Amino acid sequence: MYITAKLPKEHFLCSMCSFQGYKDRYVIRTFHVDERSPSKELIVCKNCALREHGSKNRVKLQDVIEERTKSWLKNK
Repeated sequence: MYITAKLPKEHFLCSMCSFQGYKDRYVIRTFHVDERSPSKELIVCKNCALREHGSKNRVKLQDVIEERTKSWLKNK
């Protein structure tokens, strides 16, 4: 999975952990495997986004999320 963008805070339901509440939202894009499982965009909470990015990743999520959000919004 690839974290694509950070969205403003809003009341929502997390697609991964079923958290329901008011938090920062992140857009995660899944990988395209074949015709039966195409790529999807999921809205997840901050905890799930950090878990998917990885704590041992060389580049911290907060350092790159602004650039990714700008490019994601441009493509929408």
